[in-house]
Amino acid sequence: MTDAAVNYRFSGHETFPCRYTWLPKAVQSLAQDPALFYNEDQAMVTLGVGKNMVRAIRFWADAAGVSVRGVDGASIVSSFGADLLSETGYDPFLEDAKTLWLIHWKIATSVEPLFAWDYLLNSWHRPDFTRSEAVQFLAEEASRIGKKLSHVTLENHFTTFLHTYVPTRSKKGEVLDVDHGRRVLLLIPREPILAITIAHLAHIGLEQRRPCASNEVDHHRAVIL
Repeated sequence: MTDAAVNYRFSGHETFPCRYTWLPKAVQSLAQDPALFYNEDQAMVTLGVGKNMVRAIRFWADAAGVSVRGVDGASIVSSFGADLLSETGYDPFLEDAKTLWLIHWKIATSVEPLFAWDYLLNSWHRPDFTRSEAVQFLAEEASRIGKKLSHVTLENHFTTFLHTYVPTRSKKGEVLDVDHGRRVLLLIPREPILAITIAHLAHIGLEQRRPCASNEVDHHRAVIL
């Protein structure tokens, strides 16, 4: 399949990165109420968030593969989601770091890939980048496959990607949001750089193929931080 034929997703996350509690909450709430997302007002009460966040939670649950769309378009808990995050699942509170890497891998290899994830994790040729480099790269790739996207759309999409792994911070470098956890941030005078290779080294498949790979990841993380 050519890139032009791939059904890339550029929005739907409402510019919210996937927050730490959202996926378990989505799985467990859907298990109790399969019609959860039919009524956004009721979903706001059940999930304890605003309307845009309700939409973002549904998006990320689908992107991570913990929910799937039924024939009527309704979200239902997938077998993967139930096995992993249900109340009786392997890790219902996201306490195991390997669960986070597995979710990262699922998002990065989705059948309907998120544009920034697919290109920056699978096609970017260096272990780091600046914001301006990444957005320019995404703009060129979008144009190459015939997608007409505004600069604002690409900026928002990239920012959502970045904040999935890198905490937001003040101009003084103070971390303002640590809700997403387990992210790698390098600092240079003007722009943050994301060490993409760390995420790839740590995903669950590598550990299966080559034992002790996680020890290498810990070493790299220690050097970077």
